[in-house]
Amino acid sequence: MKKTVQLICIGIILFMISCKKDTGNEINPLAFLSFLGNSSLTVTATYNGTAAEVGASGKIYVYLYSSLGITSRDPAPVYTGSTDAAVTIGSPATITIPRIAAGEYYVLAFYDYHTGDNPDNQTDRYVLYSGTAYTSGASKVTISGDTILDMGTFGDTNVLAASSAFMTTTTYTVTVPVTYTGTISTDDSATKMLYVYLYSTLGTTTRTPALPVKIGVSSAVASSGVQQNIAVDNVVPGNYYVLAFYDANAGANPDSVSDPYAFFVNTQYTANAQKVVISGDTTLPAMDIGETNVLQSSGALI
Repeated sequence: MKKTVQLICIGIILFMISCKKDTGNEINPLAFLSFLGNSSLTVTATYNGTAAEVGASGKIYVYLYSSLGITSRDPAPVYTGSTDAAVTIGSPATITIPRIAAGEYYVLAFYDYHTGDNPDNQTDRYVLYSGTAYTSGASKVTISGDTILDMGTFGDTNVLAASSAFMTTTTYTVTVPVTYTGTISTDDSATKMLYVYLYSTLGTTTRTPALPVKIGVSSAVASSGVQQNIAVDNVVPGNYYVLAFYDANAGANPDSVSDPYAFFVNTQYTANAQKVVISGDTTLPAMDIGETNVLQSSGALI
């Protein structure tokens, strides 16, 4: 009897080690349950967003849950798996998780965009089955035997918030006090208004590689040295870059060549721009725009 128990224990330990080595599965308190499973799930997912930050793995992870909470960690996933290495952006990746107990599960796929103590961190890009960012819209997948699931394509739109929280349909208002301190425009074709743009990611211009997520505009034309509180409504929780500018010159868009601008916190350089965390109605510190730093041709940033 003693020898039988020892053999069982050795088998369980070997199973737990093999999960780590062959599939990328994390050892978790429910590993003993997975020992009983004879099903598998093969997930195909394509990430077409921004490349991972330095220090992040760039892998795609798949988590299976019996139930969903407000974050990706509570409750903990029942099963996990990942690609062996960083994925090629825009190309389908395949993750197989073996030895799953047959049943119904919520499925999360996410791209390890941001480094941290866990694979799932704030600003990591994700999608829940079927094609939603919201737990209220997620559907369970029935796994019985060898199951194949296509999670489709996801990018920068859906990001985990602080504490790895899932996005919600709740939105907030971001208020940005902005003061233009330069010379007032004489271009009557320009709006001469103050604008605030929120971005999930920054590129080389105000419109590439991504358009602003949300836009706010002043309630009146700008007066030099006069602060206006600009409200940006319907902002979902997340992290954003903030751009404020003065529409001094006419163009196809309000943001055009020679328009004075600044990023939060009062810098003209994308490299120095800071993201702000929005998790409720927020008023940011005041931003000042001088006339020295202006958009270049086609809205190019400095």
